[in-house]
Amino acid sequence: MYGMVQLGMEAMVTQEYDHDTWVRITERAGHPDLVTVSNAPYPDELTYGLVGAACEELGADPAALLHAFGRYWVAQFAVDHYRTLLDAAGDDLPSFLRNLNNLHVRVGLLVPGYRPPRFEVTDETEGGLQVHYYSEREGLVPFVSGLLVGVGDRFGVPVSVEHLTGKDQGLDHEVFSLTW
Repeated sequence: MYGMVQLGMEAMVTQEYDHDTWVRITERAGHPDLVTVSNAPYPDELTYGLVGAACEELGADPAALLHAFGRYWVAQFAVDHYRTLLDAAGDDLPSFLRNLNNLHVRVGLLVPGYRPPRFEVTDETEGGLQVHYYSEREGLVPFVSGLLVGVGDRFGVPVSVEHLTGKDQGLDHEVFSLTW
C-alpha cells in the first residue's frame, strides 16, 4: 500500500487519541521509527501489521476499526489532502461512485507504481445501487464499506451498505449494495 494510507491511519489515531498512542502502535507493530512518505509504496504487510497493532493497543475489533478508518478516510483525510481530486470526481453520490476509477487514474499520476482497486456500479435505482470492488488485496471489505458510508456522508446522503457476496463465495471481487 502507499504511505497515504499509513498517514491517514496516523491522522485518525492522533485525532481520536493522541500522538503517543500512535507511537505505541508503531512500536507494537515492530516499526518504532516509522517515517512515512505519502506517495511511496510500502509492503502491504506493514499496513496490515499497523492495523493489527492498533486493534491490540485500542482494544478494537479489526472490522470495526477498518470501517471507521474507511469512513474517516473520505470524511477527513482525503478531503484535507486530496480535495481537488475528490471535487473532480462528481457532484452527487451516484456520479462520484461511477467516477471512482477516473479518480484513481488521477491518483496514479501522483503515485509511481500505483496499483489501485477497480470499481463498477450496477443496478442503479432512485434509492440505491450496487458497487463491485476488484482488488488484489485481501481483507478490506470493512474498509471499503466504511469508504462507501463516508462517500454518502460527503454528499449528505445517509447510506446503508450491505456486503452481498464476494471472494469468500468464489467470486473474483466483492459486491456491495448501497441504499439511501
